[in-house]
Amino acid sequence: MNTYQAYPHILIVIFGDEISRIIETILSVSQQKYPNCECIVAANVDPNTFYQYLNPMEVPVVVLYPETQNLKTAIQNSNSSLIGFVYAGDKYLDDSFWHVAEVSMRHRNHDIGLVIGNGYICSTGDQVQRLHSRHVTFNTQKLEKNDYLVSSTVFVTHYAMKRLGSLDNLVYADRISSNLWCRIGTMCKTIVTDQPISISYINKKDSSVTSNNCGKIADESSKNVIYHIPFLLNDEISRYHSFNRNLLPKITIVTPSFNQSQFLERTIESVLGQEYPNLEYIIIDGGSSDDSVNIIKKYEHKLAFWVSEKDSGPAEAINKGFRRATGDIVVWLNSDD
Repeated sequence: MNTYQAYPHILIVIFGDEISRIIETILSVSQQKYPNCECIVAANVDPNTFYQYLNPMEVPVVVLYPETQNLKTAIQNSNSSLIGFVYAGDKYLDDSFWHVAEVSMRHRNHDIGLVIGNGYICSTGDQVQRLHSRHVTFNTQKLEKNDYLVSSTVFVTHYAMKRLGSLDNLVYADRISSNLWCRIGTMCKTIVTDQPISISYINKKDSSVTSNNCGKIADESSKNVIYHIPFLLNDEISRYHSFNRNLLPKITIVTPSFNQSQFLERTIESVLGQEYPNLEYIIIDGGSSDDSVNIIKKYEHKLAFWVSEKDSGPAEAINKGFRRATGDIVVWLNSDD
């Protein structure tokens, strides 16, 4: 059985004709080290010259589809769980595929059509700014009124592609229409996450950008939007546990605490809410007289070890926890963090 079989397959469609910029984007895909992905390059370039550049690189499968109908057919015939559309020269940030995959799997039972992340834009003069300075939002009505998305921060699900049926007037040989996001956004639910996904280089030649409002979608999202907030526990969010524990390092977290019941539960939930499958969580309480012990007992079935006894302070508590730690990575998190 393939160890990575549980991870969703990701297809990246790259638009552009400049080989050097296409290679930059493909390299950012390759550097993800994500096991289940491939690229389709929609470009009018000489295949022999193009593949010559790829030979020394470790890259996913790359196919050229210079005609619109060929591209649409390839996308519709794909069984990829997630599809991203990116313009040559834009780059995916490290580990962004892993984050998008985790988010989509955690919410897999919610008829999701889009996964939208944050990112950065770099304009002429190498000035970099965050797409969404406060938080990521999504509103199809705002999008229809000349607000814009940077396509490299958006992934379309296989479920949405099946709901769409035809890609006519939505996907072209050299670009995608913003109507694609609008159509999917009205039919399906959208997940938004503040995790930066990509960096896009903007200049006057980029057909993907026609407004200074690039990426700033709305101050209020529609009811179809699910906010992915990993540090909050929510029974409505479906959690996913198919990661192979043996592939992930064991992380030991030690929390020292003394009379911190006001903050302790939120700290515990911030750790357990990660749902990291190879976690060793240890709480060392200094003999609290408040409600701390009752809070710890509430979560003791998820703890590797806990104790409440007098000590000489945080340093002793941390060292006591570290002596019990068996993780590959060992850290401490204070009870009010």
